[in-house]
Amino acid sequence: MPAYAPQMADSFMVILDSNLLWLSSLHQYLLYSGDVATVKHLLPTAEKLLTLLANYTNEDGMLDEPPFAYWLDHAVNDRRGANLTLNGHYLNAVENYAEILDWLGRSGAESYRQQGQKIRHAIKEKFWHQEKGLFVDALIQGKQSPQYSEHGNAMALALDIASKKQANTVIKYLLKEDDNNLIKRANGMTVVTPAMSYYLALFHNTVVPR
Repeated sequence: MPAYAPQMADSFMVILDSNLLWLSSLHQYLLYSGDVATVKHLLPTAEKLLTLLANYTNEDGMLDEPPFAYWLDHAVNDRRGANLTLNGHYLNAVENYAEILDWLGRSGAESYRQQGQKIRHAIKEKFWHQEKGLFVDALIQGKQSPQYSEHGNAMALALDIASKKQANTVIKYLLKEDDNNLIKRANGMTVVTPAMSYYLALFHNTVVPR
């Protein structure tokens, strides 16, 4: 799978988050176009990609130290171990693919839904830093990263992973008008840049402070 879409040539690069966004885009394409024939034609490629990625998952169903590059954003983000933002993309792709299989009357959707639930639970429980009140960037061999970013925390809100209590705490950080240099906030949290700003904006429509 090349960075953005299947192609015939042998020369390609792999960027995992772009691959995962392609899977989610396939879901959106079917939803809004109804073009079943094209999606059925692309289904073997999607399945091949997901089968490959499954080789690099841990006991929580998350991508952990994958051997391929991923980009995320022009910003500092802890890419060691299981990265929250990458696995947010993975979660979205897995759940979207399960829905594609349902729509097409194909088997196999339940296993992807179960994997999605495992990923959701792991992010909610293992990436949450109780004292800080934020989700950490990554989990490295079972240990939390010392880094925090708007990327991962916005992803936890936009994909409705965070509990209401967690969400309310995160929102206070994200909405705070503190001094920052457009790279890091005053509290050390990495600031999102345009490539990931969609997820930071999306949480406004999914989580309401209480």
